[in-house]
Amino acid sequence: MGQSDQALSDYNQSIAISPTITAYNDRGDLYLDLGKYDLALSDFQTALKLDPGQALTYTNLGHAYYAMQKNDLAVASLDQAIQIDRSSWQAFFYRGLVYYNQGQYNPAISDLTTAIQLAPQNATPFLIRGRIQAGQWFLFTSS
Repeated sequence: MGQSDQALSDYNQSIAISPTITAYNDRGDLYLDLGKYDLALSDFQTALKLDPGQALTYTNLGHAYYAMQKNDLAVASLDQAIQIDRSSWQAFFYRGLVYYNQGQYNPAISDLTTAIQLAPQNATPFLIRGRIQAGQWFLFTSS
């Protein structure tokens, strides 16, 4: 059994004992990493039913929609995350990626700049913003 298999087993056991927002978010993140987007969406949606006020869960949901190239749903989820928590650099980052991949470069730069201001130690928003400013219009994948 691989580490992902063991992690999934542990998350399943955790949810069986105590179905928490954290457990659903963590298992959803694992599903996202494994490319099992429908299962990730299901876990993030379950976490939102437990507490619809969690910015992290909306960010995770937006990330999943982004990975599935469902841009309108990604932006809507990330907008909700930002409305709840304007200090979520991840929500600004992923929304910037969606805009970037849609060719909406000005809003992408704005969101990536906000992500940089919120988490200046993170190199990836600098990288993507630099690509936009250099005119390198190729898609950025989250994996």
